[in-house]
Amino acid sequence: MFQRLCGIAVALTLAVGGINPAAAGEDGHGAGDVIRLRVLSYNINDLPRLFGGERSERLDHIGRDLARRRAEGTAPDVVMLQEAFTRRGERLVALSGYPHVVRGPGRRIQLKPRAVSRRVHFTHYKVPRRDTGGYLTNSGLYILSEHPVIAHHVEMFGEAACSGFDCLANKAVLHVRIAVPGLDEPLDLLTAHMQANIRTESKAYRRMEAHWRQTLIIADFLKRVLEGTGREAILAGDFNLRAPIERYDLFVQEIGAENLGLICVRNPESCEIGPGTSPPELWRLTNDYHFLIPGDNLEIVPVFMSRNYHELVNGRPLSDHLGFEAVYEIRRQRASDAVTP
Repeated sequence: MFQRLCGIAVALTLAVGGINPAAAGEDGHGAGDVIRLRVLSYNINDLPRLFGGERSERLDHIGRDLARRRAEGTAPDVVMLQEAFTRRGERLVALSGYPHVVRGPGRRIQLKPRAVSRRVHFTHYKVPRRDTGGYLTNSGLYILSEHPVIAHHVEMFGEAACSGFDCLANKAVLHVRIAVPGLDEPLDLLTAHMQANIRTESKAYRRMEAHWRQTLIIADFLKRVLEGTGREAILAGDFNLRAPIERYDLFVQEIGAENLGLICVRNPESCEIGPGTSPPELWRLTNDYHFLIPGDNLEIVPVFMSRNYHELVNGRPLSDHLGFEAVYEIRRQRASDAVTP
């Protein structure tokens, strides 16, 4: 299905999950030198009508629920959306009411042809990008923030790093740098939606090659946007890493990412898992992940994780993915913990 090919943000109230917002201060943040930040990643399956997208009620439900949670003080500080392709996704964003919104690239924004390839492969055919009039749809990426965005960057994967119907969407990696109250320096967060692994669309080696090239693009992008300063960053999204296992291994090794879901599962005394969430859903039996890009400026530790938005609207699920929400405690790294060259 196209939603798995072209294409990660809404969550259960943390009080229900066992995290009391009042314990982190009235504004949801910690006291002293520890800050709590809630991050939600959600592939909302907002497809163009040509590919079966038509259920605006479920997207409105997500937007209104985010607005309700914002009014209650239990909403995520940062929401990362994938597969928000249409105006129904735009309406969700508007209904949520977040004051700071960054959107990924549109369908007509293109990279210059990459040296590795000038041709795109989809449905077993080779089609020069210059003959397709741009992409069928945009990147589907949004980042919504309660706190000011002071910088943002984007890198498109382009025609040399896609396979199958994924080539119809302008897939990319999106970065924001936000000013979080209580932190004396900004925080970097990123989201992406990577190559799917649908065997009916292209050969296995093409799918693997496309995902590998996207991994290299993300790795290079991280080096540039983090400016070689050793800054920590949170990378969350739909990475299509569940299978084959080589995708996951290559991604983690190349990027140097730490699986925050696995950190949570391994530390049950300090990280609570939300109701209705099984540990494998947080770190392996999923395509949705939260990763830490390690650095030496901050210490970012998960204290709560949940797969949420299980409810139905008109008897149908909100998406073909669940939301993935996490609460992080963030503090400045002590000098003794800092990474040394």
